Amino acid sequence: MQFNVPQFIDIKPKIFGPLTLFQFIWVIIGGIFLYLSWKFLQAWAFIAVGLPIFAFWVSLVTVSVNKRPFGYLILSMIKYLFSPKIYTWKK
Repeated sequence: MQFNVPQFIDIKPKIFGPLTLFQFIWVIIGGIFLYLSWKFLQAWAFIAVGLPIFAFWVSLVTVSVNKRPFGYLILSMIKYLFSPKIYTWKK
C-alpha cells in the first residue's frame, strides 16, 4: 500500500496576496497606528513618529532572521531583558 506524504509543511499559506495571515494582521495594526498618528499629530510630529512606526512594521512583516519572523526576535529580546541574568547551579 502506498501513501502520499505531505511536503512543504513548514511553509505557511499565503492568504492575502503575498502575505500570510500573521503578516496581514501586522500590516493592519501598523496602518491603524499610522492613521491615528496622522489624524492627531501635526505634520512635523507625524514625520518624527510615523517614519519609525512605518519602518518597524515593515520590518515585522518582511524581515526574517534565521528563517524566523522578526517579531519572534523582538519577543526573544524582550524576554531576555526582563528575565533574571544570574544563574545558580542546582544539584
